[in-house]
Amino acid sequence: MNDRKLPANAAEKRQQVLERIRTDHLKPVANADGPVFCISNRYAGVWLEHVQDAVIWSRYCGDPTVALNHIGLFLKNQKEDGQLPMAVTLADGPSYGQIQECVSFMRLCRETYELCGDRDFLQR
Repeated sequence: MNDRKLPANAAEKRQQVLERIRTDHLKPVANADGPVFCISNRYAGVWLEHVQDAVIWSRYCGDPTVALNHIGLFLKNQKEDGQLPMAVTLADGPSYGQIQECVSFMRLCRETYELCGDRDFLQR
């Protein structure tokens, strides 16, 4: 067990971080159903490799909405042959050049289903 004490202002810092995420990183993008998790204000869109950020946020908050919106954006732009876009940007929409994933998209979909229990989502 870690015996290290937290700084006196740890709770305040935590609130600042959460507020920054809510105001700077949860944004409406392209044709998403609601806010998605944007990794930076410098990128005008979302990348498939960052779906895990949306799922982690949703798990942390206990609200699957951001993960559902984020995953849903990629599913809406999935090609008939099953290819997912690598990114969906504001300027260009979906881009299919390459896929960079650290965590399996299917695994993240399963985690999101476990959060929400939505059978329609699971079916998609």
